Amino acid sequence: MTLYWQTPEHPHSSFQPPQNYDRFYHETIDGLLAKNTLATIEPTSYGFDFLEVYRVLPIEAVTTVTGFEHEQTLAGTTFYFAKDGPRMLGFHYRTHSIEPTVIFADFETLNSFQVAASLTAFNEKLQLKLFEATDILTWSADKIAFHIYHYDTTAFIHAIQAIEDYPDKNFWTTVCQRRFKRGQPLEQQAIATAVLDQVLYFRRKLPADWLIPWQRLLNTAPTASTLALIEMEW
Repeated sequence: MTLYWQTPEHPHSSFQPPQNYDRFYHETIDGLLAKNTLATIEPTSYGFDFLEVYRVLPIEAVTTVTGFEHEQTLAGTTFYFAKDGPRMLGFHYRTHSIEPTVIFADFETLNSFQVAASLTAFNEKLQLKLFEATDILTWSADKIAFHIYHYDTTAFIHAIQAIEDYPDKNFWTTVCQRRFKRGQPLEQQAIATAVLDQVLYFRRKLPADWLIPWQRLLNTAPTASTLALIEMEW
């Protein structure tokens, strides 16, 4: 069954998503992309010659709703598939029967421009660019998750120490467990030590069942001895 997008303003007009969007999304990690920057032909509102994008929406969540509808100045219809506050990427349809282009729109500065002629071209233009974690606590959750997943061992160990105080402990757990499952022994030991620090310093902020999945993950070499310390402190 083919899925079509519709708008509240024109419920009888149907827009067909790019045919490869479903496959494009399923190649992500729950929406988290494998590459995070996109070179631009013209500079952004902040003078950069690239855009950052970390997460895309599943096909059923792609929407025309932005929260900035009063700022909409583009002719045609745009379905947004990536959002970072007022900065968004969308499929822009001149008419419902034409393959959409990919545009960038910044509703804070009212800056918008085309970044790719199609989803295929957009995907081909994406590049991997990792940033130093010096100000990681000011980053969006998606940017943190992306870097924790992709950093090399040295950068990862520095980053996991830098996010020790991150207030959302469920998020902290998710990104650390994701890295643990694919990590090298040195990285796994660093994560086990970070888990111990969470228990030592933030025990009262942790859910009652927080330790259970960690017990399953850490109960093997090289982290079993650290798990014993964690359980003793818990």
